[in-house]
Amino acid sequence: ATSADVQRRGRILAEGCASIASHQVRNQATLGGAVALAEPSSTVLPILLALDARLEIASAERGARTVAVSAYADGLQRARIASDELLVRVLLPHPMVGDETCFRKVTDGTR
Repeated sequence: ATSADVQRRGRILAEGCASIASHQVRNQATLGGAVALAEPSSTVLPILLALDARLEIASAERGARTVAVSAYADGLQRARIASDELLVRVLLPHPMVGDETCFRKVTDGTR
């Protein structure tokens, strides 16, 4: 998450992504893949929720739609996305002047 756009609009996302899994996984994984899994224990989804991010999802038949992260996942690895849809991009709102964020990963150490 070294993108200048991510650093400017979602520094908390960059910080969170830097704490995910091992170095090897971080170098292979994608933000879209992490979102598509809709895993409740994900580090990414709560951060995107805090940022009020939106997801652009597209279908060749029906075109594109935008969904709030809060409406995207509805349970254990169940995303509200049809079998013919694809996550196209993650939309981060522009931060307000004076907005501050921080990231702190809390774990019980058993993983």
